[in-house]
Amino acid sequence: GLCAYWRFEGNSLELQDSSGNRLTGDLGGAQRATGAFGSALYLDGGGGVATFPDCPLLQFGTGGFSLEGWLYPVSLDVTSEHKRRRVLGKEGYPATWWNVDILTDGRVQMEMADELAHSGTTVSEGVLPLMAWTHLVITVDRTSRKTSYYMNGRLDSVRDLPPTFTGALDVPGRPLLTGAWQPYIGALSELKVYKRVLGAEDVAGSYEGAKGRYAEGAVKVDDDE
Repeated sequence: GLCAYWRFEGNSLELQDSSGNRLTGDLGGAQRATGAFGSALYLDGGGGVATFPDCPLLQFGTGGFSLEGWLYPVSLDVTSEHKRRRVLGKEGYPATWWNVDILTDGRVQMEMADELAHSGTTVSEGVLPLMAWTHLVITVDRTSRKTSYYMNGRLDSVRDLPPTFTGALDVPGRPLLTGAWQPYIGALSELKVYKRVLGAEDVAGSYEGAKGRYAEGAVKVDDDE
């Protein structure tokens, strides 16, 4: 079911979990943003990282899981040879890790390495536009061995997981972080983590229920003059 749901509301340094599981995060050096959508986390690429402590609900084992959120990228350019920016992940490199990255061309990469250091990394077909809200859902089905990408309520692409990707994806003892390496620049809202594979109807329902709040698109960072 639903493991965590961070709305990024309020003004405190604590990031309250609306799932009922009390997975409270720490704002750290990240900022908040507001608009017609409500509240969001704003990441400026300057090293401010929001942190969510590890717990069994954030350890996926060999089961399926889903990640959901609204993203408003401001810039994707990087000078590094690694052409991507990191939105969030649990990083235990070089042993085991998972990350959500946006490539400089706007495609989304679900990067994974299981406890055996076997890769399960895939990339979407569709791209996220700059300066606009996109509802993104990534589902990882370990039974059917598929990763699916949904954008704005619709299925974008389905990718096969490599046959060697069989180990657990717990990344034990490591917190969930917003991008600490080549960090994403933009807003992130309504982040949800599920220990189940969402279906197309689930994704469409979530998008339809929230899209009206994100139609206007304007984002005001709290520190703006």
